[in-house]
Amino acid sequence: MAQQPPRQPLTSNHLKISNPDDRYEYATSIPCNKMTYKDGSGVAHEIFLPAGSAKAAADHYANKRWDELAKFPKWQNQPYTDEFYVITKFKKAGGGNHPDGDDEDEGVVVKEAGEALVLNEQGEVVLPSRDDGDGEGAK
Repeated sequence: MAQQPPRQPLTSNHLKISNPDDRYEYATSIPCNKMTYKDGSGVAHEIFLPAGSAKAAADHYANKRWDELAKFPKWQNQPYTDEFYVITKFKKAGGGNHPDGDDEDEGVVVKEAGEALVLNEQGEVVLPSRDDGDGEGAK
């Protein structure tokens, strides 16, 4: 089997969901991967935030845990990777009552930052299977 060239990271304008639930629309977002801060001594730092770590880093900063922030890799212009993508599903506007009985417009995260972005043979995103409260798992 011929080896394929490495795939470039996806961009949100061409993510296609495999077997989407037609009751929902899907949105992608990407948390930041860099943080600049001054520690308790006033020394400036730039750190890399691996996928899924932005909230923890913000919490360390808010609570002045400089020793925890010092454990993050130094910023060296690291690129975003597929693991950074967060995919959220939202009920389509004007869709009427939904089978789960919940008409709220709040989104449900179906792929967190830090989780691998799995693609099928057609290059479509295969969402992780999880129960999102509707008893059917991610769709």
